Amino acid sequence: MIVIITGVSGSGLTTAINALNDSGFYCIDNLPIEMIIPTLESLNITNNSTFRGYAFGVHLHDLENVNKFVGMHKELGARGQLDVVFLTAESSELMTRYSTTRRPHPLLHQGGNFWQVITEEREILLPVEGLANIIIDTTGLPHHDLVVKIERRYSNGSLSRKLNVSLVSFGFKHGQYKPLDSLFDVRFLQNPYFVPELRKKTGIDKEVNDYIMSHEMAKECINRLANWHKWILPKYYEEGKHYFRIGVGCTGGKHRSVCIAEQLAKQIESFAFDYVIVNVSHRDIDLP
Repeated sequence: MIVIITGVSGSGLTTAINALNDSGFYCIDNLPIEMIIPTLESLNITNNSTFRGYAFGVHLHDLENVNKFVGMHKELGARGQLDVVFLTAESSELMTRYSTTRRPHPLLHQGGNFWQVITEEREILLPVEGLANIIIDTTGLPHHDLVVKIERRYSNGSLSRKLNVSLVSFGFKHGQYKPLDSLFDVRFLQNPYFVPELRKKTGIDKEVNDYIMSHEMAKECINRLANWHKWILPKYYEEGKHYFRIGVGCTGGKHRSVCIAEQLAKQIESFAFDYVIVNVSHRDIDLP
């Protein structure tokens, strides 16, 4: 598949092309118009299955390049399934965005005021807008909502982005683990360190796990943490996040934190969120 992302300046072209990149497309932004077809030829798109497709962010600011694009549209379609996405937004919204970011509009160097160049660009882009397979108005559309729209369009209705959930156990006496999105101190649980036959074992060992989880406090801890993450992980995913880092700390990082991190990982996996990938690591498990 060949995707062309274009539209009026300030309507979210960069956000859209980044969303496609995260969805498994090979993306090139702001390539000269005349280089698109030679680039596709060099990529040998018919024989490359590494990527879901190829996407180009096309920034058109003058009639000459608009005519070039219109002229090559049919040839692009002959090289594979072509989808032209045209982004737009209300002029007042575009003015607000540019004033917020303090970036100049690409046509301002030609003279005129902001409103005039926005109107001029719309007129120049009318032929391209007429070729679009879909027009997305980003007025009032939050960044992550545009990302979701793009992802859904190119993933057969199911989001392809993953939320990588990393659980890390550690010992506070060896220093707090950073950065984290959630941090939980489990030093209030019964400590196997004070049980001679368990001291040299770790939270991965069945005997230590059974000892910790035999206490009602540990069971309640896991239930509360599981319910919290069952609620919060979809919120982070809907926000467009790719990573969520959970830290579980105890004194030495060998027993309680290891056990709870392992148990919580199993709980999160049991939610069967198809977009979640769970990884567990134990920073201090081998330290004395």
